Amino acid sequence: MSDDDDDRIWAHCPLCKHIQRFVRVETRHGFHAVMTLLTVGLWGFSWAALAIGHYFWPWRCKHCGCADPDRTKKNVHSRRSGLAESGTSTPPDNVQP
Repeated sequence: MSDDDDDRIWAHCPLCKHIQRFVRVETRHGFHAVMTLLTVGLWGFSWAALAIGHYFWPWRCKHCGCADPDRTKKNVHSRRSGLAESGTSTPPDNVQP
């Protein structure tokens, strides 16, 4: 996982039923390229499906793996906003569940 400012957000998780950290899902394209070559192109179908899925659902709940953060809540914040603290498992004090 990269240390970019946009790789984590705090959002309401519909499965956990409270505010959780969501991380951006990254595809390991090098691995998939090698597997596609080794399987003479067959692996390319799963690689394409995975890439399309990550395009439409780029966030995963760090706790349960849910891919659907509730963005309609007003308490969705990214690290760039300065509200989320990296390395902690709880949301910042100013985020209300």
